[in-house]
Amino acid sequence: MAGYLDHFGLALAPFATAPDPRFAFATRAHELALLRLQDSVEQRLGLCMLKGPVGTGKSTIAHLLLQTWAGDPERFAVAYLADPSAQTQSQFLRLVLAGFGLEPSRYLLENKERLRAFLMDNLAAGRVVVLLLDEAQTISGPNLATLQQLSNEQTSDTKLIQIALLAQPTIDRRLANHPALQSRIARRSHLEPLQFADVVQLMRHRVAVAGGDFDALFPLPLHRLIYRASRGIPRRVCVVCDNALFNAYAAGCPHVDEAAVVSAIEACEYTLEEEK
Repeated sequence: MAGYLDHFGLALAPFATAPDPRFAFATRAHELALLRLQDSVEQRLGLCMLKGPVGTGKSTIAHLLLQTWAGDPERFAVAYLADPSAQTQSQFLRLVLAGFGLEPSRYLLENKERLRAFLMDNLAAGRVVVLLLDEAQTISGPNLATLQQLSNEQTSDTKLIQIALLAQPTIDRRLANHPALQSRIARRSHLEPLQFADVVQLMRHRVAVAGGDFDALFPLPLHRLIYRASRGIPRRVCVVCDNALFNAYAAGCPHVDEAAVVSAIEACEYTLEEEK
């Protein structure tokens, strides 16, 4: 990796796919989604949801929110579950309690009591309790019912827990079987694939954060090729660009060329789409 970075004068790998907030690039749609989730939580509306296809930036938004809320422990108590697919209510509640730093019990009723006491203690302390659930389309049917029960945790005028769902569009089929839960979603946002100009700006931003010269690394004729291969999905942009940089490095080229991109696309098994 050192050779890869040194070859192009980079301090960091610009197209790593981990949701690193340093590389976060916000389009207007991403900014609005972030604001909707923040506003829903801070107003204690109870339940909110962000949907989008794989790779459109949901996890990056989740980590930005987590960084913001976890960095303010006087105001927020936050748990983040990257994998909420536990099958039983008991398993799910143990994950939730552990996410908040609580010791789970073996007994379901006791875990419910511990969570309720935690919620009331934080309300008394003036803190907002937030449960961030990534990959929410994997939540089991029984635990969608558990979420409904959690969303009912409230006083006469305050929701005790704020639940943010980040999910692929397939969650709609799951929610159709849980209309009571679906009706409780106060704020909804949706992320779509990026337009061409946004893809180029995303690439430019990531190379700049990594300390590189985007225009020197990715000549203009390659932009449309990368856009078509990625279909506007940020994660695919990163995978194609990372492979293209490695191909150029392996070939000893000072910048990415068409051969490096085409080879990257073939290696990633992405199909070029005809421009419309």
